Amino acid sequence: MMKLYLDVCCLCRPFDDQDQFIIRQEADSVQEIFTMSSNSVMLIGSEMIDEEIFRISHIQKRELVMGSTQLMQEYVRIDETIK
Repeated sequence: MMKLYLDVCCLCRPFDDQDQFIIRQEADSVQEIFTMSSNSVMLIGSEMIDEEIFRISHIQKRELVMGSTQLMQEYVRIDETIK
């Protein structure tokens, strides 16, 4: 199984303004990765992702993005080794 760590920019893409073609394409790609997460892709979350999501000022978008973290199958905690 392939492990993927998507940054918060990727996690936000499905919830960004879809008026621009490139943003729609990127959002579709992220959605496809979300779909694959139960079969061939393992999504990795982290404390850093949580921290960045917490900084999203738009409350509704923050909640939507936080909801996508429910797909994460592995979680990385920041420790001295990582720092």
